[in-house]
Amino acid sequence: MARTKKNSSEEIRKKKRECEKRRREKIKNNPERKEIEQIKKHELYKNAKKKGIVKSIKDLSNREKRVQRKKWKENSKRYREKRQALKNLRKNTPPTSSDTGTSDELDEDNSQVEAININVENNGNGSSCSFNNNSISTKLGTTITKENRNALSRQKTQGRKVMLRNRAKCYRTLGKVRKENSNLKRQLDMYKKKYYRLKNKSKTEKDTPNSNVNKLLKGVKNVPQEVKKHLLFGEVIKQELTNNFQALTDCKRKQAFAKVIKGKMLKKYRLLKFARSFLPYSLWKKQLHSDDILCYNRKNRQKIPELRKLVGKFFIADENSRLAPGKKDTITRNLRKKQKRYLNATMKTLHKQFKKQHDISISYSTFCKLRPFWVVPQKLAERNTCLCVLHENMNLLIQALWRVNILKESSTQNVLCTMCCDIRKETCLNRICQSCNTNKLLFNVHPEKWNMSYPYQQWTTKKEERVSEKTKKTILVQRTLKQKMHAKPHEIITKLNILLPKFINHSLNILHQFNEINELKRNLQEHELLLHIDFSENYCYKYPEEA
Repeated sequence: MARTKKNSSEEIRKKKRECEKRRREKIKNNPERKEIEQIKKHELYKNAKKKGIVKSIKDLSNREKRVQRKKWKENSKRYREKRQALKNLRKNTPPTSSDTGTSDELDEDNSQVEAININVENNGNGSSCSFNNNSISTKLGTTITKENRNALSRQKTQGRKVMLRNRAKCYRTLGKVRKENSNLKRQLDMYKKKYYRLKNKSKTEKDTPNSNVNKLLKGVKNVPQEVKKHLLFGEVIKQELTNNFQALTDCKRKQAFAKVIKGKMLKKYRLLKFARSFLPYSLWKKQLHSDDILCYNRKNRQKIPELRKLVGKFFIADENSRLAPGKKDTITRNLRKKQKRYLNATMKTLHKQFKKQHDISISYSTFCKLRPFWVVPQKLAERNTCLCVLHENMNLLIQALWRVNILKESSTQNVLCTMCCDIRKETCLNRICQSCNTNKLLFNVHPEKWNMSYPYQQWTTKKEERVSEKTKKTILVQRTLKQKMHAKPHEIITKLNILLPKFINHSLNILHQFNEINELKRNLQEHELLLHIDFSENYCYKYPEEA
């Protein structure tokens, strides 16, 4: 018995497709089975959507959305082409005669034409429609190929016309722009050439007194020779004075030169603008009210070196500025490298303290000029983050009362000035001075403000529980935070009065420490050294050699 030849995989797939096709036709012809099949497909679609196999357009990524919409456009285009082809087919089909068939047969043929098979394949994200073949064959024997469909597409023809029209418009616009661009380039070259000619002309030709006179008399006819000579004399004098002034290098000689030239006549006849080349505005303004020509106005600079030393010593004092601890906190001027010092107060406050301390009349501008270059105000990036809690809380309470006009003083420094006759005396801060030990702060609380609540801020330390990143255990951590609070005026005043004695005592300790350090500095011997170390709480230092 001969062996049967095994079917190839392609033949097996073909048989399966034919079986599937026959099964679908049976379902289609049976309305009940068709309805059941549709319900099953709908349930499968719902389950796939729940599981995320099938996604809505809103759930897709931007790239997937573009791909899906492109597919929909292609399917819609294919569907419209097929509808147009069928429409043209009906138009071009000749009417049937009685010999070829009855009207019932014709209706049957038309229904068969309309019932061309269209495969609708669900792809999970959407649907796509396609013909079974590249051509449509009907019972009437007419065949519509792919080329015929493209030729019969109305939208494609219309789109082609729009595209050609737009392209022609773009070419016209481009031609106009190119023409305008060439005209502008031509004009630019022309103006560049004019500019270079004028520039070269100005370099070669210098304005002489004669040329200036000729420019003034240009267009004027019948000018007397005497008038021309007077104009020439004025131009020569002006040029001579300008050259002589530019040759002077000494400030004393320039002032004397300006006094000789300047006078009331120039101002009277409004001719000062013609003298600007040899009489600058700064010299004219300075020497306007001086009558003595040989007098040289000079600042008295004999006391400046002594004053500079005094101001420098005041700025370097520890109570007025603090030394920057960082290794890189240095500043260099004129090859002099110094460690930075940050001001403890504003320049205006320090100016008042200097005048009060030394009893010297000095202007604010001079005081600022004499400040050493390494004593600088602190910037935001160099802000201090280790301030005294007592000082800051006191300052915040004072500012809260000052903002609502209950307290006249706006800072802790002003409060100390009110309480003590001299804040640099330990007896005043110790409250044993006979003249100021009875001084008190005055609070101006209006009856209407007594029951109102006002905001203020305070630094508070709280314990918080946190999970350690290393051990994963719960630990207690202390945090210092600035909290915003609300209270009535008498409550804020009570809190201020409680902190005030502590604050004065704290200021006394600071002053005493500064005085002791200054005393040590003054009495240092040749073999002694004063070392000031600033370190944090968790920092320790050791000797290089220990027993």
